[in-house]
Order: sequence, then structure tokens, then C-alpha cells
Amino acid sequence: MTYKILLGLAVFCGLPASLSADIIIEVRNSAIAAGGEGFVDVWLTTDTDVLISGFDFEFEIDGPLTNKGTLTFKPSPDTSYVDDPDYLLGNTGGLLLTPSGLSVTGSDLGLANVSLTAASAGALLARLHVLHELPSGVTAADAAADQFTIAAIFGGAGFQILDDNIQPITIDTAASQSGTLTMLSSVPEPGATVTVVLAVAMLIYRRRQLQRAGRTVTDGHNSSR
Repeated sequence: MTYKILLGLAVFCGLPASLSADIIIEVRNSAIAAGGEGFVDVWLTTDTDVLISGFDFEFEIDGPLTNKGTLTFKPSPDTSYVDDPDYLLGNTGGLLLTPSGLSVTGSDLGLANVSLTAASAGALLARLHVLHELPSGVTAADAAADQFTIAAIFGGAGFQILDDNIQPITIDTAASQSGTLTMLSSVPEPGATVTVVLAVAMLIYRRRQLQRAGRTVTDGHNSSR
């Protein structure tokens, strides 16, 4: 990747070493409808204030053989999250995302020198777009218990957060967390939801009619005395 070249140039030119900071990667737990698609957010936190110029990352999907469906990173992912105010580097136009089945690689060439502070709640590194597919004969209800793990692949230059000198910041791999994605049974069809709402509305209307009728009878009885 481009950052590997930049990193080599930084070392060759004798730029100062990275700040003594530890970055923690957190893949947050999430849930999507079985047989559907959704997102898994990855966040960064730090124990020392640091300037970040860019990153390379790689994540993979793992799951037990007992799962009924399969989960992959969507081939044409939605990357509109670069406009999210929580996104680490902002919409610099430098995001490159390459999904490939059970793994995804990405980098942002923004070189934005964004400040990430220890006092902050962190920043959004990536919003990974995933797709859950069901084989023939398997229903969403069958796969509602499916669970998958999304984890970072650390080691080498494949996963690095770079400081303002284009030097890798230490990642605390022991404290970093993978995330669990759980499948839920499908939500009710819109038509079924409308039917339920209408039935409830009719019940409330009928109850009010009976209450009014009861008050009318009582008032008539009292006036006849």
C-alpha cells in the first residue's frame, strides 16, 4: 500500500520516532436481520494525545460451522460514513476500501494530521459493510442464532495507525477488542405492521364509543329522577 512506501521514506529520511502512545482498536458488537445487510463500527481510543495522519487496516470474519448462513464483506460497500463527524480523518477523499469475501483491507491517504486525545470518547476508524446470505431452504428464523466475529489482523505493515511524522503508533493488541455480529429474525412485513396498527386503532375507537354510550345512559338515568 501507499503508506508502506511513505513509511519507508520516513525511516530513510530520519524523521523523529513515533510518540509514546498506545492506540486501542475496538470492533463494536452489532446485530442485523438474518439474510440482510448492515454495518459494524470500528473505533480508536488512545492513552496519550496524538496527531494522526493516516492508517492501513485489515479485518476478517470468522464464525462457527454451526451457523446456518454465511457472512461476507459486501463487494460494493457503502462508504458514506466518511461524512460522519465521528470519522477519524474526515472526508479527505483518500479512503480506499477493498472487500474480499471474509476479509477487507483499507487505508486513508488523507494525511490530515487529526488530533486524537486521551480525554475524548475516541474516533470512528471504519464502518464495515457486511452481507448475510442464506442457502436454499434456510429461513431467516433458522439463522436467527448465527453469530460471527469481526477481528483486526495485526502484524507487519498491514495494520498501522500513523502519526504526523508518518511513523506507526503503538497499537495495544492485548487491550484491543474484536466484535460479535448477531443475526436477528426478520422484522415484520410492512403490511403486517399496518394491519396491527389498524386493529389497535379500531379497538381504541370502539372502546371510546362504549365509554361515551355508557355516559349517555347514565346521564339520561340521572335526568329522569
